[in-house]
Amino acid sequence: MNDGGVVNNAGYSLGPAAVAPGSIAAVFGGNLNNGSSVTSSSFGPDGRLVTTLSGASVRINNSPAPLFYSTPGQLGVQIPFELVGQTSATIQVTVGAQTSVSRTIVLDSFAPGIFTASRDGRGAAAALHQDGVTAVSAQSPARPGEIIVLYATGLGSVTPPLATGAPSTGNRTVTTPIVTIDGVAGEVLFSGAAPGFVGLNQVNVRIPASTRTLSTIPVVLSVAGRTGNPVTIAVGP
Repeated sequence: MNDGGVVNNAGYSLGPAAVAPGSIAAVFGGNLNNGSSVTSSSFGPDGRLVTTLSGASVRINNSPAPLFYSTPGQLGVQIPFELVGQTSATIQVTVGAQTSVSRTIVLDSFAPGIFTASRDGRGAAAALHQDGVTAVSAQSPARPGEIIVLYATGLGSVTPPLATGAPSTGNRTVTTPIVTIDGVAGEVLFSGAAPGFVGLNQVNVRIPASTRTLSTIPVVLSVAGRTGNPVTIAVGP
């Protein structure tokens, strides 16, 4: 496991940037599993996300962490909600009888990141139109006044609280983020854990009427003074 190799799985801020309890984090390193790649996870008999994939398991402060995907060079994990209020934690990866060195990760109550279409934290946001199906793109731009859906992680605690690894039923975030679009704050109609998912935040925001028509309109999400990775959306007339 790389030193500083645990980062927000949406924004990919370089370590030692903080990650938030309940969020999805990417763990980078080498020989992190049995050599196979699993790009999706499943729920166990307890209704929670499994904690072993492709022979890999992760312990954070000695507690098993749910896994979203597993490749030899990268694992997707949920930072346990139980770490709320702590400023750091230890993390180790185990593959078979081999356990990695222990690394320390920085924690913060909020560490926002927006998922992007390129899956690297850069460029166009992985945004959907209000129908929840059609992607916002240069070929299908959003419109001023339209409500779009952004996907993020690291927006903090939700209410009612969720257990680590448990899917959401639409639990709202305790703190509502600010989303600026083309430099103007958009109306946030919903901010919460995306229904049916683990660790994924959904933010429904209305595009300000003053927004220009451009394929790379800047979008910035911040919560409690922490700002996520800058992304863009396409807006048409």
